[in-house]
Amino acid sequence: MKYIEIYSMFSKGNGKYSFNYARKLAGLTLLKTNRLRGGTYTTIKEGLVYIIINPAWSEYFKVGMTIDLDDRLKSYQTYSPLKDFKVDKYNFTLNRREDEKELLKLASNSDTEWVSIKYKPIIEEFINNIGK
Repeated sequence: MKYIEIYSMFSKGNGKYSFNYARKLAGLTLLKTNRLRGGTYTTIKEGLVYIIINPAWSEYFKVGMTIDLDDRLKSYQTYSPLKDFKVDKYNFTLNRREDEKELLKLASNSDTEWVSIKYKPIIEEFINNIGK
């Protein structure tokens, strides 16, 4: 928890402690360190779970996991002539694969990572509460 205290010094807003922001900063630093030490997508357990949206498919959103959110978003943009995919929500997790599975279980159509918009509030709540 010491890393949360350190990163909270850089929290957004009016100087208030922000657990979520501090956790994201600490998590991104951990991921970068793991990659610099030779970790790969298959060997790094930690990562990010996310929601990606696109206005062309307003009835659906994408749930996924990664160790590099910018890279992941760029890969989606290659499929869209308008480059209009957007990361809507994300959070750092100590076990990205397990948390992605849990997210998809929350939606009844978990055979795909594209989820009906009606499940967005419960998926967002899960993402917001990772690590709390």
